[in-house]
Amino acid sequence: MRKPKAIVGAALRLYFDGASLPKTARSIRLILGVSVNWRNIHRWIEKYVPQVDGFLSNYVPHLSEVWHSDETTLRFRPSKPLSEWQRAHRVRRPGQDWWQWDAEDEGTRFIIGTRISKTRTYKEGLAFMRACAELAPRPLEIVTDSLPVYPRIVRKVFYSRRPEERVKHTHSESGFRPNQKIERWHGTFEDRITAMRGLKSPRSPIPRGSPSTTTF
Repeated sequence: MRKPKAIVGAALRLYFDGASLPKTARSIRLILGVSVNWRNIHRWIEKYVPQVDGFLSNYVPHLSEVWHSDETTLRFRPSKPLSEWQRAHRVRRPGQDWWQWDAEDEGTRFIIGTRISKTRTYKEGLAFMRACAELAPRPLEIVTDSLPVYPRIVRKVFYSRRPEERVKHTHSESGFRPNQKIERWHGTFEDRITAMRGLKSPRSPIPRGSPSTTTF
């Protein structure tokens, strides 16, 4: 890279902490004295987020053995140009709501896994939880919301004939607090997404580059 790695890292951190691309470029110039075009910052995102994903796939984290799992909505707006009539009447591009599944470790706040899907079915949840189980050591407890498919998913992925080896599944039916850590993470993530008014594609690197995803 032509820019020092500290500049690249600072730019990615500013962006994923909520600054827009132009604001990130301006902050780098005013604070660090380095001129960076905002388009270059976008190219850095597209280049380095997949590389971090590849690194994490071979990384065995040291976790606290308690996972928090939850889902949040993602709005996708395709980049198809608006018609003249839509522009004249200030019509926004129609969007589609998808779901992002996330699992976070309680002690380290490490994001164990992420999956984006159109639905919250048993099949999608099972694929998500299996991917988490392949990356991280077996937990002692998993805390989830009251989504009906979770009990079947946890039993399927972490089944054991020995009662003492079974993973405890806790529902957060009493409200926000039991699953507060992952709910708070989704609040931070939505701060980044809301300012963008939707993503263009499920293949966007933005969900995978979010702050807690790259925290060890």
